[in-house]
Amino acid sequence: MGSKNMLILLVIASQVSSCWKDNCDRFGDTFISINIDKVEKDASGNLIIEFATNTMNDLPASYFEEVVLWNTATDPRTGEAMEVTESVEATKTTLRLVVRSAFVPGPGEVFTYAPILNFPDREGYVDCSHPGKSDDYLLYLEMNIQTIDGSEYELDDFVWHEAVRKGAF
Repeated sequence: MGSKNMLILLVIASQVSSCWKDNCDRFGDTFISINIDKVEKDASGNLIIEFATNTMNDLPASYFEEVVLWNTATDPRTGEAMEVTESVEATKTTLRLVVRSAFVPGPGEVFTYAPILNFPDREGYVDCSHPGKSDDYLLYLEMNIQTIDGSEYELDDFVWHEAVRKGAF
């Protein structure tokens, strides 16, 4: 393809993309608030952490059911991925994370837990559109888990924030 044809293609692509704007972020953040609701051990020794959430009204319940956990924990000795989280579930009003028993801290120990939850592109769930491939809506959670007496647990220094990872053009 000649340089003249390439230039024409670039101009056309630029014109088309400038006409089709991303309007999926106009709704604002997915989560308005996230509050610790319950922390308890199950019969297998896993730690169940539940959060009460207040979410964007426009998103339907089915959107939250599509949550996927990003595994970001690695063993500092080997660099291999560690499966810290047994499961994750989300609804419009709750988040439920289950931490595997191997990572539940004992007396005097603190475990920093920092899962990243990936929610799908909003296109198809609300009336919005954007150019390019699917966006990812990421929810970053971080907390320190510690035991009070070996059977009751608490979360300290809980923080969260959202970010959007735009899909490629």
